[in-house]
Amino acid sequence: MEKLLIISQSAQMLAQAAYNIDLKITVIDCFADRDTQGLAFKYYQVKSLALQDIQSLINIIKDQCKFCIYGSGFEAYPESLAFLETQFQLLGNSSTVFKTLQNKPLFFQRLQQLNISFPSVFFTLKNNTHRDKTANYLIKPFNSLGGLEIVKENTRHNLHNTRHYYQEYIAGESLSVLFVANGNQAVIIGFNRQWTIAKSFLFSGIINHAELAIIHQQTLYNWVSKLTLSYKLQGLCSLDFIFYKNKCYILEINPRPPASMQLYEKDLLKTHYLACLGQLEKVITPQYKIYTAYQIIYALKTIKISSQIKWPKYCCNLPQINAIIDKGQPICSIIINGTNPQSLLEDLQHKQHLLFTQINEII
Repeated sequence: MEKLLIISQSAQMLAQAAYNIDLKITVIDCFADRDTQGLAFKYYQVKSLALQDIQSLINIIKDQCKFCIYGSGFEAYPESLAFLETQFQLLGNSSTVFKTLQNKPLFFQRLQQLNISFPSVFFTLKNNTHRDKTANYLIKPFNSLGGLEIVKENTRHNLHNTRHYYQEYIAGESLSVLFVANGNQAVIIGFNRQWTIAKSFLFSGIINHAELAIIHQQTLYNWVSKLTLSYKLQGLCSLDFIFYKNKCYILEINPRPPASMQLYEKDLLKTHYLACLGQLEKVITPQYKIYTAYQIIYALKTIKISSQIKWPKYCCNLPQINAIIDKGQPICSIIINGTNPQSLLEDLQHKQHLLFTQINEII
């Protein structure tokens, strides 16, 4: 996997995964975190993943890299992914697969054909005879990333463009399953519980612990297998779902290495690579005896990063000194391990509180 380009809105996770297996990598991302730059052999920052922001840079470095692994952020820029596919050998799902999964009407139609449960959806208010008048609904963008722009129906009166849809709001447990696929078969790596910022749907954190009965684990394995075969999924992916009243409801497929990847074994990037080459039989499902939790720390107000901040060793995605972080934007992340999931979550909140206290005292 020599001459590897990693490109993502935030590339720290993938850069760390590459570093774990001794790869020298070229990295492109939007945040320029200090640890991301330190992990890369060559690093470039871009304004966004829009084609106009990456094309000239890609033309300069394309002869230096043979392979490309992409992460989050291409949901809004499918044309950029299609361009990358013409310049490198993608290790992951093709731009066609990625774009197909963004076509929500066809996606939910496919789920129905495959007999996979999901919250009810509709794409227009007019002539809708299937809507449950007693249910609550969310308005969601087709290309949602991390829960951005998802709102409850009563905050808007109409779909403001054709790139949004209505989905029934089910107030269950938000879970995901991490899996790896070779286009025909899939192996489940683990089940995870995730959470959002209070009073929003913005992704905030995740832990590799979800209490699911064997029958529900089997249901999810069957769903993952059906979807892998139907979409020819490759590499590390995740399936987000809601667990409510002893039943699972799928929300979406993330067809690229997800945040839960960093909760498991350190060589999962190699697993991703092998699966993309069709070598799923060589993948060994990680067995873990400890739990790992990950939390994004969002700014409570606009702040300027001081050189006096002493970042704990469990922090990553560290911002540059003097960087301006706007309210609601990520400052950094915390990732910690423990043997008890409940104690681990309590420790995670404690560490977040200590970090906020230090930042507020200095700033």
